[in-house]
Amino acid sequence: MISRLRPLLTFFILFAGAFLFLLPPALTQQSDITSGNPYQYYSDIDQALTTKLPDFQQQLEGVIKDFNKGKTPETLEWLKTTIAKGDAFIDRVRPDSNFDQLETSFDQIKNALVQAEAALQKKNYAAAKKALQRADVLTKVLLESPMLKMTQASIDLDQAGQRINNKDYIAAGMFLDHALDNLQGINIEKNPKLAAELDGIKNQIVITHQQVILGKYKADQDSRSIWKQMRQAQVESWSHYYDMWSNTYRPWDNN
Repeated sequence: MISRLRPLLTFFILFAGAFLFLLPPALTQQSDITSGNPYQYYSDIDQALTTKLPDFQQQLEGVIKDFNKGKTPETLEWLKTTIAKGDAFIDRVRPDSNFDQLETSFDQIKNALVQAEAALQKKNYAAAKKALQRADVLTKVLLESPMLKMTQASIDLDQAGQRINNKDYIAAGMFLDHALDNLQGINIEKNPKLAAELDGIKNQIVITHQQVILGKYKADQDSRSIWKQMRQAQVESWSHYYDMWSNTYRPWDNN
């Protein structure tokens, strides 16, 4: 049933280049969230995840490997700039609940970096290295888990719910279709329960989509329920991949 769905309309997502860690001044001065365009914010993140964040992670892993070799830096001052730029961006998007898990992810990375710097100043090198390792795993989750893709689907479902509430069923169908497209490519590793939950969300989207196209969908309640389930799936995905990779991802042990 899912494979028979086709888009009703096409809309364009504008692209710009910057990520929360390396945001240009122009975007720190004017947020697209305040102008009602969460897709612009998402596209900024999506682009920079593939261009900027890997460099940050590489630097981080280089410092951890130096710790393993007994080379301890006097300071992690470069991390403070990273944190400051990230804070300036994230604070502007906090009112949009679709990005709650992304905000939580950044806050966790930031807190780990702050802990690493504090431990280093106290010459507690073991604690500093452990905090940096945690930041590295958290960064991997942000880069490689499906949590961010789920965020895009959450935005789509939120937009669909608003259109349904306004009885704009054609636009609602478009957003539901786009949400389904964003979920189709997600593969949950080693968590059958979460994978089944995601399949359930997709099936609900299909049913709602059909009702909306026929103009028979008169309430917003069910679509908001799907949106809430999508939000919860984001949280569960983040926790699952962090738990899995915190036990298996150890690139700093390789010379």
